[in-house]
Amino acid sequence: MTTVFLPEDCQLPHVAQIKDQILAAWSGGESLLIDVSRVREVDVASIQLLEAARREASQGGRSLTIRGLAESAFPAVLERGGFLDPAQSGAQAAWLSEGEVQ
Repeated sequence: MTTVFLPEDCQLPHVAQIKDQILAAWSGGESLLIDVSRVREVDVASIQLLEAARREASQGGRSLTIRGLAESAFPAVLERGGFLDPAQSGAQAAWLSEGEVQ
């Protein structure tokens, strides 16, 4: 499994570089771990990037694990952005569960 550690700042100006890191890491195998525990600055662009990675994994038969969400800035932004809407329990579970993302 290849690991990508996201930087503290994952806002829009850095998303293209993060995307390149993820694609390069995935080119080395079928299994990818993205560690977001260090992230302190995040916006919707980063959420969209991780969602795209999740979908790519699901459609391409790859394994994607996102680690460290609880320790990062992601939960607050996910909540403000409506991604943690209790009415959409499936989407909420996908973001809040640690481990492999389906």
